[in-house]
Amino acid sequence: MSRLVHLLDDISLGGVTKMIEAMMSAEQLKEHDQDILKVNLARPEVRNLNADTIIVHFSLSWWALPFLYALRKANPTSQLILVEHSYNRDFEKLRVPSIRRFRLMLKLTYRVFDQVVAVSECQANWIRKSNIIDGEKQLVVINPLKDISELHTIPIPLSESKKRVFTVGAYGRFSEEKGFNTLIDAMKLLRNHPIRLRLGGYGPLEKEIEQQISGEENIEFVGKVENLPGFLQSVNAVAIPSHIETFGLVGLEARAAGLPIIASDIDGLREQVRNSGLCVQSGNELELASAINAMSRTDLISLSKQARQSTRGYLETQVQAWCELLNHATSRIA
Repeated sequence: MSRLVHLLDDISLGGVTKMIEAMMSAEQLKEHDQDILKVNLARPEVRNLNADTIIVHFSLSWWALPFLYALRKANPTSQLILVEHSYNRDFEKLRVPSIRRFRLMLKLTYRVFDQVVAVSECQANWIRKSNIIDGEKQLVVINPLKDISELHTIPIPLSESKKRVFTVGAYGRFSEEKGFNTLIDAMKLLRNHPIRLRLGGYGPLEKEIEQQISGEENIEFVGKVENLPGFLQSVNAVAIPSHIETFGLVGLEARAAGLPIIASDIDGLREQVRNSGLCVQSGNELELASAINAMSRTDLISLSKQARQSTRGYLETQVQAWCELLNHATSRIA
């Protein structure tokens, strides 16, 4: 049995930890003895981890670069894999003051790793075009692991009443990059339409968002979503107004539940929409409001079926990709 160590700097990151949990519980990956190790990048401990494979999940930075090179030196026979959860074209455009310096940091850091895992095709294309990786064989695309079988049990309506109120769902972490302020502004433009928003989530902007929706009768705030299947079953479509997403698990979850999505036209989300919804310009409340209104008049049954069908076999496909990558790593070490 080979030994695999996952390195994290923050175990509270829900999407990352859920992906690791899915890897550890997948039957096909049980031949790998997997452990999670939290790293304090402010005072990192560098040692030989006695691992066949080390997978890094934290965000790269100039600050982390010395630790990663020291990790490589301390574990010369281990296969080092990076899962690029953090960076893509939109992050670079919106958050990076010096693209040249940022790409130099990535290029120097990527050299430490034997493999880099992109979590979406759009992200992989950006990595290739940015010339920050040495060789195509070093890059592989594997979407985040997520068990969506429970969401496949949510019934798709066989008919729909044109008289009912159209309910949009939105949920996630209340932070600037998620774009919930734009969605709320869009809903304010739809006050006189039979359209409602169920908004769930928590995070640093929670008080600001509560103030923004105060007095808005067409917006219901439900707090942190504890029962995801129940929440998704209560809405007709899901809005994802993010400014930055490397993949966007909300899009996957909504599609698995048989819900069309209205998503920002950004990397990570764009490739998920396809025939399962509508894309709108990120940060444009007028375009978002128009798309929501158009969705409320659309044949949701057809879109719902296409959305769910697009997620059939999702987990099995991603697990198989990890099996191939890890088996290749193990055989290379042997």
